[in-house]
Amino acid sequence: MTRLLKSLLPAILILLSAWMVPAGAKAQTLGIAAVVNEGVITVLDLQTRIELALLNSGLPATNEQRQRLAGAVLRELIDEEIQRQEIEAAGIEIGDSRVAATIAETESNNGLPPGGLARTLAQRSIPIETVQEQIRTQIGWFSLVGRRYRRLAQVSAEEIDEVYNNLLETADQEQERISEILLPVDDPGREQDVLRFANRLVEQIRQGASFEGLANQFSSSPTSQAGGALGWVSRDAMNEDQLAIVPSLQPGEVSDPVRTLSGYMVLRLEERGSPFAARALPTSLDISQVFLPVRSDDPEKTAEVQREKLASVTAEADSCLAMEKFAAELESPVAANLGKMALTDLQPDIRNAVLELSVEEPSDVIELPAGLMVAMVCEREGGGLNLPSKSDIEERLQTQKLNVFARRMLRDAKRAAFIDVRL
Repeated sequence: MTRLLKSLLPAILILLSAWMVPAGAKAQTLGIAAVVNEGVITVLDLQTRIELALLNSGLPATNEQRQRLAGAVLRELIDEEIQRQEIEAAGIEIGDSRVAATIAETESNNGLPPGGLARTLAQRSIPIETVQEQIRTQIGWFSLVGRRYRRLAQVSAEEIDEVYNNLLETADQEQERISEILLPVDDPGREQDVLRFANRLVEQIRQGASFEGLANQFSSSPTSQAGGALGWVSRDAMNEDQLAIVPSLQPGEVSDPVRTLSGYMVLRLEERGSPFAARALPTSLDISQVFLPVRSDDPEKTAEVQREKLASVTAEADSCLAMEKFAAELESPVAANLGKMALTDLQPDIRNAVLELSVEEPSDVIELPAGLMVAMVCEREGGGLNLPSKSDIEERLQTQKLNVFARRMLRDAKRAAFIDVRL
């Protein structure tokens, strides 16, 4: 059963006033902040993570700010301890090399040299082990979620095509680039606590705190690891909650918290425009083809017969290797692989048919003077729309589905856990 004190924040504030010390001073208190099943969260754990939250968010390292973050940071530590116990029970181990690779990527993305993160943390008396264990838990938790629910989170080709086609169709329309922070309400009794914290985050962001850092530290969305960035979104693709907020925002403006089905959402409008409107032409295309000649004096090679054969290519070919197989099966008289060709070297009919194709997407049947063809772009260099690939879309959709399962798993594990806050 769960026992999480409703008066958690006032008690923390009283204790914090006694043990909070300036950054760089050695912590003196090693008391217990909370017990989670058989696990223990110490006051030192809480203090260290508050310092990390301050560093990530860019907030001033004052005792007032520490007190404001204390309740949310402790709840985050409780969630992570539950996740860690579930990971351990499942026998999942995350090696040091995976953690090190994530830290190296973080350093690279933030312009830090190798070892720069550890040195930055040391300036605030934050051990690198704090970040290492947080990363280890994040990787392990989503490994566990994936192990249990990946099959249920499979993304269909229809879902991918729907998203891709929407991106393609709205490429010339005005869109918004937005970022988000999602704060879940897992327990109805915590509704007001979460709302107060959401309002506090908005206030701090408007006063100059880092939206990206706060999203990374507290958001439950899959976008948290990217600082909350959702990217460019057309209004046709927005959900009802986003659509109710975004049109009224100006670039750089942060919304008030809005209640959603799962919790509270805060949005920031980064910019508004037409990100894909400029369509540069590719410098070259690597093309595969299935060509069938048309002859009026041969009943087996009339336009109707050949068009019917090529219909299966348009419907079924999903790779350039498949195009080669179709060319062999249908006895195409020319080689399937045209190789890399400059745009100016392509016949106009072929060029017009392939310019808007995604890589490894078959064209409709192309009518040529000597016959019929289905073409496919195997590779393109330069130009085109800066759209995500279908594999990127699939990964994003699957991550969204897995995140729903992850929230449910954590909610159920918390309900079954013994949680004793000692502050």
